[in-house]
Amino acid sequence: MKHNEFKYLTVSDDDQQWGLYLKVAGSANISAGYQYPSHEHPSEYFFYWDDGRILNEFQINFISEGTGILENSFGTFPLKQGSIFITFPGIWHRYKPNIKTGWTEEAGENLMTLVERAGHRLIIVVLRSTDRFGETEKLINWVFGNYQWKEFVPSIQPTQN
Repeated sequence: MKHNEFKYLTVSDDDQQWGLYLKVAGSANISAGYQYPSHEHPSEYFFYWDDGRILNEFQINFISEGTGILENSFGTFPLKQGSIFITFPGIWHRYKPNIKTGWTEEAGENLMTLVERAGHRLIIVVLRSTDRFGETEKLINWVFGNYQWKEFVPSIQPTQN
């Protein structure tokens, strides 16, 4: 197996109050024929294929090389080079690389940002960037400079029994 690098971060009470925080980031190169996930995963993230797992957080994964499979409560999905998939809190799932190809989970520079201006909240996620701060700033400026915020009012009002 090639070099793997993960950072598991401590989340403070202040982070949780914001409602948006990062718990882990990294990359993994899983060689063909290698067991996945590795027993080196922290117990919170390790799972056996037959059981799958349920996490209490979102995960965003990018497959930069190789192929594999994602199964969740909604179905079975093939993964290939360039696939990005999200696992959702409270939803059963499992995923793994193809035993013949392996895969690389690699995100490059990432940044998730919550911005609030004039009472409007915006969440921006930048993945696999070479300039995550610069690209995020451009996106923020574009959205607040070009988007017209409108209040959504349903055309059909719910009936009361």
